[in-house]
Amino acid sequence: MRRDGRSIREMGRVLGRSPSTISRELRRNRSPVHHSYIDHRAQVRADKRRSKASRRMRLKNDKIRDYVVSKLNQDWSPEQIAGRIGIEHRPSEVETRARFGDWEADTLISRRSRAAILTMVERSSRLVQVERLDARTASLTSQAMINCLIRFPKDARRTLTLDNGPENAEHEVISKETDIRCFFCEPYSSWQRGTNEHTNGLVRQYLPKKTDFAIISSEEIKLIESRLNNRPRTEGRRMRSKCLDYKTPLEVANLCVALQR
Repeated sequence: MRRDGRSIREMGRVLGRSPSTISRELRRNRSPVHHSYIDHRAQVRADKRRSKASRRMRLKNDKIRDYVVSKLNQDWSPEQIAGRIGIEHRPSEVETRARFGDWEADTLISRRSRAAILTMVERSSRLVQVERLDARTASLTSQAMINCLIRFPKDARRTLTLDNGPENAEHEVISKETDIRCFFCEPYSSWQRGTNEHTNGLVRQYLPKKTDFAIISSEEIKLIESRLNNRPRTEGRRMRSKCLDYKTPLEVANLCVALQR
C-alpha cells in the first residue's frame, strides 16, 4: 500500500489500526539511510526492538514480586497493587524514629500561580527543608529533592516517603542520584506521612492559603526554613515527654549526623 501511494488513513482503515499507529510504524522502522520503508527490513528492526524490550528486568526484588503475584491471584488489579505496595514494604525502623535519615516529602500548591512549595522533613529530628518550585512538575520536583538530600551524608539518606501525585513520577531518578529508597503512601492516606503533614501546617503559619508562591523570594523561603529548624519542638500529644524534649530540629539533626560520621 505504501508503494501504491495509498494514504495513511486508508491503510489504517484496511488494517483496522489508527492512523497514528501506521504513522509511527513507518517512522520507527524505515531505513535510516534511504528514509524509505522496506517491509522485510522493518520486520527485522521490529523483532530486534522487541527482543531487547523483553529482556528488561522488572520486579527485581523477590519480596515485592511475590507480593504482586499473591495479589494478582486474589483478583487485585495492577492499579490496586501499585497503590498498596509503597508503604507496606517500608522498613519497620521508620516507624520508631530511632534513626536519622528517614524523610517524608510533599508539595504545597498556590491557587494564584503555577508555583509550589516543596517541603521535606526528617522523621526523627523534624528537620525541614523548604524549596520553592516554579511549577509542580516531575522534573522540577525531583531535582529539588535531589538538591536537598545530596547535602547530607549517605547514611542520612535512607528512605523517602511520598504521595501518589504526578510530581513524584521521577522517583527512580531521585533514588539513582541519592541512593535513597522511595516508598509511596496508599491513596488518600496522608496520615502515613504524618510528620510531613504537621510540618506543612507550620509552614502555613508563614505562607497561609491564597498566598501567591510566585512572589515569595528564595531568601524568604530560607528564612522560614531557619525559623522552623531553630524552634524548639513541643508537639507530640501521644508522648509523655515533649516531642524533642524542647530541643530544636537543627540541634537534634547535628547530633545525629555527627554520630553517624
